[in-house]
Amino acid sequence: RRVARKAPDKRTEPRRAAARPAGKAVTVKVVMPTKGHKRVKNEVMKMAFTIAAGGKEMKFTNHTEQLFEEEVLAAKGDTVTKMKVTFKKYTVKETQDGKAKTTKLPVEGKTYELEAKDGKVLVTTGGKPADPKVAKLVLKEYGTFGKPNRLLKAMPKTPLEIGKPVKALSDAMVKEFNEDRSDDGTGGKMTMNDASIVLKGTEKKDGVE
Repeated sequence: RRVARKAPDKRTEPRRAAARPAGKAVTVKVVMPTKGHKRVKNEVMKMAFTIAAGGKEMKFTNHTEQLFEEEVLAAKGDTVTKMKVTFKKYTVKETQDGKAKTTKLPVEGKTYELEAKDGKVLVTTGGKPADPKVAKLVLKEYGTFGKPNRLLKAMPKTPLEIGKPVKALSDAMVKEFNEDRSDDGTGGKMTMNDASIVLKGTEKKDGVE
């Protein structure tokens, strides 16, 4: 089993703002997704593993960079039912016994729409169904699309303490990742064993903290 280590999502990292001191409690207001809501998904994943066979060892590394721009087109409660996503960057850098290879996936630089309908998720581009292989690649990144957001549901209603892990959110992230990432692109299963979500601080935006 291969274990993926997920780098911190830059969307949850506080910008250079005056942070509250560690130990102070903060109440987080959950805002449900609505039409027109936009976000940027910026992730870096790194893996390193060794395969031993026939008395020999082969070393592998994988460095994946993703930059996706998302826009909600329709939502119901805490569930996004239709979304537009632009794959600004999707690059995979691999090494096998010292030999390097960089691959730009076919979705890079393109825009697709996902819609949850009749128990299925449709992937289109330019109003037409996406190529089946491309659609599979898109759905590999959005395996939980059309389902309730676990992180929103897991957000504690009680105040969060700055500097301390939030177990409910950490557990929800592990479940979300393991369901969302069903395949690592090689037929292998990527899993996350544990995670730790910590509130680092707060910032003010448009006069609101």
